[in-house]
Amino acid sequence: MRLSLSGAIDEIRTRAGMSGSSNYHFLADDDIKSFINSSWSELYDILVQKYGDYYFATAAGLQTTANTQTVALPTDCYKIISLDWLASSGSTTNFRTLSRATMNDRQQGYPPYPATPNSPYGPALEYLPQGTNLLFVPTPTTAEHLRLWYVPLPTLFSASAQSTEMYTWSEYVILDSAIKCRLAQDDDDKAQILLMQKSALVKRIEAASANRDVGKPVQIMSYGSGYRAFNRRV
Repeated sequence: MRLSLSGAIDEIRTRAGMSGSSNYHFLADDDIKSFINSSWSELYDILVQKYGDYYFATAAGLQTTANTQTVALPTDCYKIISLDWLASSGSTTNFRTLSRATMNDRQQGYPPYPATPNSPYGPALEYLPQGTNLLFVPTPTTAEHLRLWYVPLPTLFSASAQSTEMYTWSEYVILDSAIKCRLAQDDDDKAQILLMQKSALVKRIEAASANRDVGKPVQIMSYGSGYRAFNRRV
């Protein structure tokens, strides 16, 4: 569900027992907005860990520059899932997944690069995340078309974003922000009551993630034989 900033602030004040009390007016809306963004970031991490990277996955097209070793990541990239190489510019479905390199791989020898478009393995090219960039090993000698699957950063409340999608767990953000409000007031007793409610909610999130798609559990199937054999999750 989408959570509006104004509605969230009102609900948090109510849950924290601060609504209508002049003793707590010094916690401005901007202070509570900061608590909300912090709590939403915490919830986002939990959902990524419990539900898996693909819960928030999105894709972006990238392109290397000849004789340039790095490519900038999307500005909202939080976590890389995979990087695919487009084997033929005339086909949007003929992708090959590239391997992630290690720092030691920078000094290793590589087979001839680039591979031909019909290569079953893609180019002799690997990547290494480096800050806000992808570093390629070896340095690309041509413009390669890539598809990056990644987890984006959460959309936080700001002057331009007054509502955000929090799926079915906005209650976590309300509770955790209310806890922060009570701790800011040095009211540990009220905070402890809210903490117990939050703990119970975390257990619900964990239980729900374990049973999210019970109708189609993950299985490992073997295909082929000999050196062509491989396993696949289905």
